[in-house]
Amino acid sequence: MRQATVYLNCTADTDDDGYANTIDNCPAVSNADQADNYGTSAGDACEDTDTVLDIADNCPTVSNGGQANNYGGPAGDACDDSDSDTVVDESDNCPTTSNVGQEDVDGDGVGDACDATNDVDTDNDSILNEVDNCPTTPNLDQANNYGGSAGDACEDTDNDGPLDDVDNCPTAPNPGQENTYGGSAVGDACDDVDSDGVVDVDDNCPDMY
Repeated sequence: MRQATVYLNCTADTDDDGYANTIDNCPAVSNADQADNYGTSAGDACEDTDTVLDIADNCPTVSNGGQANNYGGPAGDACDDSDSDTVVDESDNCPTTSNVGQEDVDGDGVGDACDATNDVDTDNDSILNEVDNCPTTPNLDQANNYGGSAGDACEDTDNDGPLDDVDNCPTAPNPGQENTYGGSAVGDACDDVDSDGVVDVDDNCPDMY
């Protein structure tokens, strides 16, 4: 049924909301508050960016026709950030736990921050988290040659940067991984090419006993 046109001081007011059509930001929809919260010329009551009128849209500035809101709160997933990590819920691989970097070691689409509590084998190396000495780094062999509770794949015993499983001298700091003498796999900081009891880095004649 066609809405009757009301005249306000001889000027048409189609929606009878007290605002003449010429100044009404929603001339066909009654909106006495003339709300326009999203900075356009059209009022919220008749504006629509994604098939849902802004006045009823849980994400009026982002297109989200489905109005998904899986994590609570008044805003929809498309524009809400439930865990305040700067990644909106719709794109967040762990929307209930803050994880700015969105790390996902095992590539299963679920962020490590959520895997830690929901996944029994975060790094998919067949070793359950509760007994894995490197639960976020695959290491089926569970090698732990240099002491400590963590395995070589995620531990840096000498705190020099390279992890134990790639450090050519895991028990002595050598961030540069120098290996000048003898061409062995062992770095100068812990190698003794001439077997004289003095490691190469301190030996004034590393090639001769």
